[in-house]
Amino acid sequence: MKEEWDIGEGYLHTPFVIDNGYITIPTDPGLGIEVNEDIVRERSYLGDWDSPRLYADDDQTIIDW
Repeated sequence: MKEEWDIGEGYLHTPFVIDNGYITIPTDPGLGIEVNEDIVRERSYLGDWDSPRLYADDDQTIIDW
């Protein structure tokens, strides 16, 4: 089963590499990643966080969040 995931694209200067279904371990110093702080600032959300709800507000049916 293939899950759709961005694997750090946009947030990392060098996104993770998938090889035969596995993430190749970065070899750069430290954790091996460099965060693109400009993109993180641009995409940050300063509003109030509200957890996803499992029930619709109007009739309380179960919904997909």
